[in-house]
This record gives sequence, structure tokens and C-alpha cells, in this order.
Amino acid sequence: MLQQGIALEGTMTYPNGSSYVGEIKDFAPHGQGKLYWHKEKYEEGVFDEGVLVSGVLKDGVTDSEGTFVDGELEGQGKMTFPNGAIFEGVFVKGLMPLGTVTYPNGIVYTGERKGIVPHGRGTITRLDDTVEDGHWENGRLHGYGKITKADGTIIKGLFEQGA
Repeated sequence: MLQQGIALEGTMTYPNGSSYVGEIKDFAPHGQGKLYWHKEKYEEGVFDEGVLVSGVLKDGVTDSEGTFVDGELEGQGKMTFPNGAIFEGVFVKGLMPLGTVTYPNGIVYTGERKGIVPHGRGTITRLDDTVEDGHWENGRLHGYGKITKADGTIIKGLFEQGA
């Protein structure tokens, strides 16, 4: 039987069908545990007064790993999407304005983003080992940039929407 103020391990089942297995304090997940919402959704890691603060959140759409504040990734973290895209970097309120994105096709972008596209300072490495470095606007090189092709050819200059 649970007692208020005492931490222990156990299982709790909620009226909505979800369940929790792990450390419990004051009738809430507290410490290491796993909260199952349904087959496709769960939270696993460290809980504080019923809230996941560090670990993995699998919500049926994305898998998020890191530190959570108010249910959102905050600080260093990683998100994996169903299409295979992986975002790794520093998150602010669940968004990642700066970091590395590995796209499903194998292309890797490191730098600033706006939404899911390169925007700001960054570098793309393409499958043929071509590296495009510079300022990006809406997913295209725009402003000063440098393209280094796999054969060593270098193209430098001002780019306008990728050209």
C-alpha cells in the first residue's frame, strides 16, 4: 500500500488505462520509472512529482531524448522522426534552432535552422561528399558561401537562392 511522503517502487494503473512502473512518492511517479500511455506512447526516465524531467518520450510520432521542461525538450537533446530524420542539438522549448540534422536520404546539415530547413549559418554534406558552407536562406545558399566538391574543386562567392 502507498503511503504519503514515502518513496517506494511499484506499479500504478490509472482510470484511463495508462500505467506506471517504477519509483513512487506521494502517489506520483518520482525517480526512475516508465509511464505507459498506450502501446505506441510512453515516457521513460527520471520523474519529479509525476513529470518526466530526463529520459525518453515516445509519443507515437517522434522519439525525443534529453531533458524536459514542461513536457518540451530543453537543452541538449535528440529527436527521431518516423521518416528517419534525426535532429540533435540544443533545444529551446521543444524547438532546435541550432544543431545537426541527418535527413533520411543521408544528407547532413549542421547549423542554424528555421523550422526544419537550413536558415542562417551552416554546412551541408551531401552523399557525394560535396560540402556547402555559408549562409542559408529557406534551405538554399544565399550570401557568401563556399562549395567544395568531392574532387577538390572549390567554388566561392555570393550565392543567390542557391545559384
